[in-house]
Amino acid sequence: IILGPRTEWLKKHVIEKISETTANVISAEHKRFPDGEKYVRIPIENCSQEKEFLVIHTTDIGRQDEFVWELMLMVNAIVNSGGQKIALYIPYIPYSRQDKQFREGEPVSIEVLLSNLSYQGAKALYTIDIHNPESLVFFKGYSTNILAHEIFLSHNEFPRENVIVISPDKGALHRAKILAEKIGTEYDYLEKHRNRITGEITMKPKQLDVKNKNIVIVDDIISTGGTIVKASQMLLEQGAENVYVAVSHALMAGNAVEKISQSKIKKVFALNTLPPRKNVEYVDVTGKVIETIRESGIIQL
Repeated sequence: IILGPRTEWLKKHVIEKISETTANVISAEHKRFPDGEKYVRIPIENCSQEKEFLVIHTTDIGRQDEFVWELMLMVNAIVNSGGQKIALYIPYIPYSRQDKQFREGEPVSIEVLLSNLSYQGAKALYTIDIHNPESLVFFKGYSTNILAHEIFLSHNEFPRENVIVISPDKGALHRAKILAEKIGTEYDYLEKHRNRITGEITMKPKQLDVKNKNIVIVDDIISTGGTIVKASQMLLEQGAENVYVAVSHALMAGNAVEKISQSKIKKVFALNTLPPRKNVEYVDVTGKVIETIRESGIIQL
């Protein structure tokens, strides 16, 4: 197992979960040259074609480009050392929201990233709740999108009584369905309505009444927090008792932490796919990831 730069926060979980296996955990060496260029080295010896490599690497807000380049260099370093069976675990894949041409002249950024990882020599890819699962077609190898919303139920403070699970739009309804079925409750999505005169946008559940209910808003990410805060405010105005948020990836870009702390959101839960942010309760998904990797049979852990 190769740990990329900035995954120190994940090391303890990974090592704990694989401590009973024969896998060796190696941290990539990295530095920056005086002119700003990145240097990465994988400290491996006697690399043979029989060895298997699992590269674990993630990003942070404002450093996505650095993440991409480091990952390309790590895969290339393993290939040039003789390694051939390379799998990647990327908890949060950046550029995944640019999954099509929204305007003429734009790139499909996720295609550029995933196709290049394949070209460099990666054979398998494991990730958590990518924005559009269909994007994985751009990776020319084995890939798995892990949906682990049931993991939230392992947190003692996660609501279980008198709950309705809501997705912020129809496209995210499958996430709400997974969690609602684990809780044994109903789920719905928010419809947006724009006032033709004032331009004001309102949101309300498509079918369900939220009055006196504990609402869990489920989505793949919190970015700036604007949509989540707006949705929670309107649900509370419609009579919801409490509003919780459960997301796979807490990016918390810009002043998202401040927005959410000033809102009436009861609590934000997130999977540990990114470096931690304030006012977020994290739930460890590493066990589910290791289980998924083992079940795939691509590499042996």
